[in-house]
Amino acid sequence: MNPKTDGRVEVVEEVKFHTRIKHKFIDTYLSIWTNNVAKNHMTSKKRIPSLEIYDLYAASGWCYCDELTQYGLEGERWEGSALLAARCIGEYPKGTRLFLNSYHPDPDIRQQQRATLEESLKPYYAKYPRLRRNTTITSLPVEKAVVQAERMVNRNFPSIFILDPYEPKQLPWHVIERIGRMQGQYQLGGAPRKPEMIINLMTSYLQRFSDTQPEFATIALGMKEDLWRSRFEAYKETSNARDAFIQLYRDRLGEFYIKPPVVALVRDTSNRAVVYAMLLCTDSDAGHFMMAVKGIQELKRWKVEVWEPQARKMTVLKKDQGQTFLNV
Repeated sequence: MNPKTDGRVEVVEEVKFHTRIKHKFIDTYLSIWTNNVAKNHMTSKKRIPSLEIYDLYAASGWCYCDELTQYGLEGERWEGSALLAARCIGEYPKGTRLFLNSYHPDPDIRQQQRATLEESLKPYYAKYPRLRRNTTITSLPVEKAVVQAERMVNRNFPSIFILDPYEPKQLPWHVIERIGRMQGQYQLGGAPRKPEMIINLMTSYLQRFSDTQPEFATIALGMKEDLWRSRFEAYKETSNARDAFIQLYRDRLGEFYIKPPVVALVRDTSNRAVVYAMLLCTDSDAGHFMMAVKGIQELKRWKVEVWEPQARKMTVLKKDQGQTFLNV
């Protein structure tokens, strides 16, 4: 995280412009809950299921792209995952828990980051009166945060875990595995209900360091190098390295989910290099269909109509100034 003051909140998280697509992916799925699930149950007069959201990499709340300001473009600040989750739980009629883990290994940054998150949440508390009492904020390493979340999660009702690390080694496979084993008695699609997951799979890191630092993939996949390497090379015979890593990850997720994940690739501002892949894991027939068919189409339209015009302008301005692109 690169903290920055923007004059409206004390500190925001400075990010690259492509990060906006990642947050739109998260927002698109959470909006299915507020705009479709809730309304459909109200129309049919069925009991609305409760919803919990656990963001294990909550950071400080707001995201800020300095390049947008630098080049005179609009929209330099937007809601990060924690605030998107807060809005969803606030708007959803039976949002019962919001768990936000805001951690940084540096104690000073960690304290500053958490204080900023708490300040960023105040307008949401004011708008959604029950949100404050339903919110838990922690500042723990992810290995400890997932243990605390496990104690709190209601296994027989819907829950969503947002897993958006800064690099692959910050999301070890055993965290995924622990969440996948939080199973309830209710059957969903022929299998016990388990939390849904929104995962940022950082394929660019995995590709770049597959040879020089293979431990990144070993940690992310939870497999010994000789095992994942042989499968990786086999998949590469018919695809590229990025798709091979995605397929390896899909294979592992198949240990918990019947349905394959819904995948969206996020490219850098030049719209050339893929930075990471966003994955939605759910065995809900309705949720999977809505995101795979309607949600992804909505994301594509937004990207074409909103994100790409800004990205093209930024690309032209950067080229005029002789700058190069960084894909992370």
